[in-house]
Amino acid sequence: MIRGTSISARPLAQVSAAPPSPTHTEDREIERLLTSAEGNSFLRRAPGFLEKRRSSGIDSPRYIQRIKFGSVRYRVSDLLEWEEKHTHLATSDFG
Repeated sequence: MIRGTSISARPLAQVSAAPPSPTHTEDREIERLLTSAEGNSFLRRAPGFLEKRRSSGIDSPRYIQRIKFGSVRYRVSDLLEWEEKHTHLATSDFG
């Protein structure tokens, strides 16, 4: 601690860099890949919701299948886009 102040002197190596900008952090979060279970939780839907939509081929969010018949992943950005398409102001919007 430096005399007469409440600031402690630290070696330069211990000084942390500025935190990443919010935009950078948000971009990384949007491109994160989620499993079906994580996607259901993210959308606050019942377990199996995304699997049923995907297998029926009716109005499913976009997904990534890494290997044929392999694991399926969802981009957060695709889930947000799908959710936005299903946002309505009134029940008459469904027509």
